[in-house]
Amino acid sequence: MVKKIALIGTLASGKTTLVNILGKRKGVAVVPEAARIYYAAHPELSPGSPEATKGIIELSHELEQEAVGSGASLIVCDRSALDAIAYFRAFGHLQLENEYFEIIKGRLSTYNHLFLLDPKDIPLQNDEIRRESNELRLKIHKAFEEVLAEREIPFTRLIGSVEERLSRIDRLLAESFT
Repeated sequence: MVKKIALIGTLASGKTTLVNILGKRKGVAVVPEAARIYYAAHPELSPGSPEATKGIIELSHELEQEAVGSGASLIVCDRSALDAIAYFRAFGHLQLENEYFEIIKGRLSTYNHLFLLDPKDIPLQNDEIRRESNELRLKIHKAFEEVLAEREIPFTRLIGSVEERLSRIDRLLAESFT
């Protein structure tokens, strides 16, 4: 049986770093960050806009389906369908948050585990696609915390160094999937 985990959280919180490390392991398929791919193809769209969010949700679903068909025993997702919900909240689109949650809530059960990465002590590094402020990064993190708590979605918070976070993932994978 294929197991699927997602590393979720605000921008620049260490998700891709961990995904890249885990992705080098045998039997692991990686689902890349759909938002980064989508915004690279659609630079005219504003982060958090309904049009962009819908496109990202659709692309992430396609990428996850490809990974499921890969034959890997573990699928590691750089983000999840839940990200759109947290971003809608952070940008004040509460009606869209509720509307899209109805669309993605069935997909949440396809993840065996969600890991929320805390941005604390990780410097924000913008690039050609990411141009947000640290204030926005913290606002999005708070939105993730609120959405997870209010909707009673189980998750594990990851803090600390890359090594500490990776160790925590490995322990939980060993406990949960053996």
